[in-house]
Amino acid sequence: MQKLINISAEFYKINDIEINSKKSELLVLNSGYNQTTDSILGIKMGESNEIVHAKRGKNAIRYLGV
Repeated sequence: MQKLINISAEFYKINDIEINSKKSELLVLNSGYNQTTDSILGIKMGESNEIVHAKRGKNAIRYLGV
């Protein structure tokens, strides 16, 4: 996933597009990952390489389809 984000960041930079990592959420489905005992999942996004963490447990999120 991180590799895909890095490739898309290059595209955004070429086309003068910015992604707001503070408004981004990481949605993980069927990973086999135990969020209660394992470390927190995350990816780095944006020019500042801010970490976007996966939501824990049953926290609600909004998904805006494209």
